[in-house]
Amino acid sequence: MIQSHPGEFSAILVALFWTITALAFESASNKVGSLPVNIIRLILGFLFLSLLNLIIRGRFFPTDASAHNWIWLSFSLMAVKYTSSGIASTIMAIVPILIIPPSIFLFHHKITIREIVGTVLSVGGVALFFL
Repeated sequence: MIQSHPGEFSAILVALFWTITALAFESASNKVGSLPVNIIRLILGFLFLSLLNLIIRGRFFPTDASAHNWIWLSFSLMAVKYTSSGIASTIMAIVPILIIPPSIFLFHHKITIREIVGTVLSVGGVALFFL
């Protein structure tokens, strides 16, 4: 069954892992505070992503990232504590929708029917959260 529907299976796993991650970070932030949780998360994330970066790109540290990238990354550090896991997950879920206008106007991307259907499904899923 997994072999015949890899996209659907992947979507279910992503939704499951997003939910577990959001709830775990909210719970941990409420118990020990956002600073220790984010320090541990950032250290582990740094190590895992650096190793992956080393394997894939031959660089341990992303020296080609701009200051602009680092500034936007830093804004997310305490988002879950100040919003909630539900709001943070909603924001993560609508990111693909928010990317459409810049991709059309800045990069002249042609949106396909398949992408429109995916966007409508994403909007519908986010709307269900608020019902």
